[in-house]
Parts: sequence; C-alpha cells; structure tokens
Amino acid sequence: MIVRRAVAVVTLLAALVASSGFVSRVESPSVGAPRNLRVSSTTSGITVRFRPPSVPAGTRIVNYEASFSVDNGARWTEWSAAQPADRTSPVRFTGAPWGTKVRLRLRVVTTEGAGRASSASSRFVVRTRPVSQPPATDAPETTVAPVQPPPSRSPSTGSPAPSGPSAPTTSPVATAPSTAPATSSPVTPVPTYAPPVGGVEIFVSPSGDDSAAGTRSSPLRTLAAAWARIPRDVVLERPHTITLLAGDYAASTMPHYWEWRRGTAANPITIRSEGPGRPVILRGDLNLFEVHHLRVEGIRILRNGDTVHCERCSFLTLHDVELDGGSGAWETLKVNQSSDVVVTDSVLRNAGDNVVDLVAVQRATIRGNTISGAGDWCLYAKGGSIDVLIESNSVSDCGTGGITAGQGTGLEWMVEPWITYEATNVVIRDNHVFDVEGAAFGVNGGRNVLIEGNRAERVGRRSHLIEVTFGGRSCDGDSARCARLLAAGAWGTASVGNDVYANIPNRHVVIRDNVIVNPHGYRSQWQHFEISAARLNDGARVGPSPASADEGLSIVGNVIVNGDRSMPLGIEGSSVCRPGHPTCTIEQIYRDNDVNGQ
Repeated sequence: MIVRRAVAVVTLLAALVASSGFVSRVESPSVGAPRNLRVSSTTSGITVRFRPPSVPAGTRIVNYEASFSVDNGARWTEWSAAQPADRTSPVRFTGAPWGTKVRLRLRVVTTEGAGRASSASSRFVVRTRPVSQPPATDAPETTVAPVQPPPSRSPSTGSPAPSGPSAPTTSPVATAPSTAPATSSPVTPVPTYAPPVGGVEIFVSPSGDDSAAGTRSSPLRTLAAAWARIPRDVVLERPHTITLLAGDYAASTMPHYWEWRRGTAANPITIRSEGPGRPVILRGDLNLFEVHHLRVEGIRILRNGDTVHCERCSFLTLHDVELDGGSGAWETLKVNQSSDVVVTDSVLRNAGDNVVDLVAVQRATIRGNTISGAGDWCLYAKGGSIDVLIESNSVSDCGTGGITAGQGTGLEWMVEPWITYEATNVVIRDNHVFDVEGAAFGVNGGRNVLIEGNRAERVGRRSHLIEVTFGGRSCDGDSARCARLLAAGAWGTASVGNDVYANIPNRHVVIRDNVIVNPHGYRSQWQHFEISAARLNDGARVGPSPASADEGLSIVGNVIVNGDRSMPLGIEGSSVCRPGHPTCTIEQIYRDNDVNGQ
C-alpha cells in the first residue's frame, strides 16, 4: 500500500510538471551544479536557497529547474521550471501535492544548456496550500488614529563626516564624499506621460487577433505579439507604445521573458491601459532583462507569484500600477543591477520576503505608494544602491520591519564602483509606517542616510522601534569575481560557505523629527533603539576593523511614545554613543528628543 501510494504521488508530480510548460533541455557538461541547498516550504510555495553553480565565461543564466522524489531518491520527476523565472538564489516552485514528504534536486538552465543536477536536499513536507483550500483571510483594515505632526524642522546641524581610510567609493556625480546627509530629493521629478509624437502605437485586446494590424479598431490579442513588434536589441528610433484595452489578460498571452528592448529618452517604450481606474488585469509577470526607458502605467498585475523583476534595466518607471503577489510571491517588485528607477502612486503588496527589493540600484524614487504584506522587510535598498528617495509612502503589515537602507548582499552581485557600503545617499522621509512586527526603520550598512519626518504606530512588537546596525557581505558562489572586487577596493569576502560575512559599518546617519507612537497596551518587545557595538573584520573578511555602527550618528527632534519610562533606550553608552561622541550620547538623546516624556 505504501509503495502504491508513492508511485501514485510520483505520477501526480510528473503530471503536474508536464502541465507546467516543461521543455526538455540539452545538458551541458561545462555547466556546474548548485550547491548547499536549503529548502523551506510554506503555504505559498517551496523556496530553495543555494550556492550558485559555475558557468563558462560568456554564458548567461536563464532560470533554475527542480526535480522531486517521494521515495528518497529512487525515482525522480521530470524537471520543472522555477515560477517565476529567476537567475539568482532563492528560487521558488509550486505544484507539488500538499502534505507529501519529498526530496528535491536543482539544476541551472543557461544559454549553453542545462547544468548538472545538485545533490538531493534533505526530506521536507510540502506545505503549499491545496487549490481547494481558500487563502487565509487577510486581517481587517484598521482605521489609524491621527498622530500629532512632528515638531518644526530646523536646519541641519550635522557635523562633517570625518575623513579616513574607511571613506567609500562614491557615485561619479559626487566625486568626493558628502559631508552631510542629503536633505532633498536625489533624483529628478517623475515625468508626466504624454502620447508619443510620430511613434508606433500597438493596441491589444483580449478579443483581438494576433494576425490583425494592431490598430485600435483591429487590435492584437496577446501582449507577446505586441512585444515582438518592438525591435529587439537595437536602439529605437521611434517611440513605441503598447496600449491595452480594458480586460483580463491570461499569463499565457504574455511574454515569458521581456528582454533586450533599448528605448531612449526621446524614443521610450510605454505599456499602458486605455482609460482611468486601472481597467487592465495581467495574470503573468514582467520578467525584464536589459530593457531601457520603459514606462508602465495604469495596469494591475494580479498573480500568485512575483509580479515585476527588472535586471540590468535603466529608466524604469512604474506609475499608477497595482502589483499583488498573492500568496506565492517571494518579492513583489525586485530590481537589481539597474539605474534610474521610479515607482509612484501605486499599490504593491503581498510577498513572502520583501514587497520592494532594490539591489545595486543607482538612483531611485519610491514615492506616494501603498506598500504592505511582507514576511521580511516591506521595502529595502541594498547591495551598493545609491541616491535613493523613499518618500510619502504608506507602509504596513510586514514582519522584520518597515523600511531600511542596506541589509546583506553577496559581493558578486554588486556593481562597481559602489562596492563598499550597502546603501549610500538615502532619504527616508514623510512615510507612514504601521502594524509592523519589527523595527519601523533601519540602517544596515549605510552611509549618508537621512530618516526624517516620518510617523509610525504599532511597531516593534517583536524587537525595537529603530535599528542602526551592520550590513552583511558574503560571497554567494563566484569566489573569483568576489576576489576581483576585493582587489578593486570592495568590502566583503571571497570565502564561499561557512556563513562568512563581512560587517558593513554605518557612517553619518541622521534620524530626526520622526513621531513614533505605540498606543496604550502596545509596546516594543525589548527597547526603543538597537544601536550595535563595534565589530571586527578579520580572517577572510575585508572591511574597516573595527567597524562602527554609530560613526556620525545623530538622533534629534524625535517624539517617541512606547511603553513607560522603564523601557530601555537600547543605547548603553559604554560601547556606542559613548561620552565624548561628537553627535550621539545618551545625555544628548534625552535632551534633544521627547522619549516617553523624559
């Protein structure tokens, strides 16, 4: 009976894989296998973290595939593609029967062919919610009581950042380290969309025909056909607009990969809905690679998975969109190794990890959005991101925290010359953060970070209100590239495995004029602040040593109501914000801030 059940489950898995669009791939002996698989299974899917495989020079990773076994490796299913497609760890899979105990193998798919299979993972139980089981009911919306506005802001009195060997590599637009945090937007205003003049406009309707002319009266049926009409891998000489008529567009009608479209400032690419109110629903994702000068406006992407991923893009604008990852997204919006990213007046929600994940992004504006529903941070910018404005957003219902500058990154994913701090020149201003289990705001390896004029309530229940701690810098698999970047002045390590992380310090962080009010009966778990003590970078770790979290830290003009006067400040004054610190001491914090009326 047990054997027959196992065979039945393998058959079911194979059927699920066969129905997922699997295409057999030629294996390449020169492409390596992923290593150190770490698998977690939740109601939203199976997540696999791993060390990436070796691939030949000039070979590009396209996606990863998994194979499953219910009989401890005696038999394996066909290979199933990660959904959505992803080129970096972690990757996600769905479709395995709920409650089944399985093992998993992973392989990479590249432009040269599929790689070798990894060693099998440990056995785990599939916990993906069955199709017949309704999704968990979202918590009811809560009306937030108004919070008193912050006190009037005074001009910045931050001291100049001290000079020294720990000064980071900076953006080419700022040839010397700034002596004070940015106090205004680091990017230009969002341009208003205007119909293209002399451009190409392609119309699409769910009731259209892909053999049609693509005009308003004779529209195409699929986005895939419309995208194919934009010239590939050439610099566009005319603007191209895809106008979607109202309706619901199935994932099967969309491109699987949106690649190699080179718009310009004069000849951009636009994907937009016709009419107000976001009348267009897309059921598939925008998986973008080397796409430039793209504007997406007035659409909704509703799917059980990641919605937009942009790698090596420039001038990406998302305006008036709704991105909902349902129960299957790992990151609702992910942008990496890209520049000039703008997200405005949009709704972004639901991710197992982060709703907005910016990695190695130069120049970004995240303004006027509603961002909610993440297991980790609601929003962060990390991996050497620089010149980022996060302003006037509503941020809620996340686990680890609300908004942070920096976090942790594999060194090989960073972009020269921004290879020291996790985040530089970041402004977090006028946001409303609420119903977040962890810290409302954080800085994890940041330089020139301003957290100003925000308000927060019902935050920190599992930790603290604000954290200023270290970023972590690993090498995720490509030790040769990590070593090259270290030779070029990067901080990090070239050691793969064994959880080796360099400690990335902070420099010149200003936290001012914020109002954080936890109502009666709601308080942070431990303390108001988490300011980490100095750490060493020794052995295989390269970076300032000792590395400091509080260099140039300034905390002024804030109003904090959190528990009672017995709540610890979280700054003991012996290893951080010590007496004599030029911008931060315990005496100064109590003098220049209102902390529970003290």
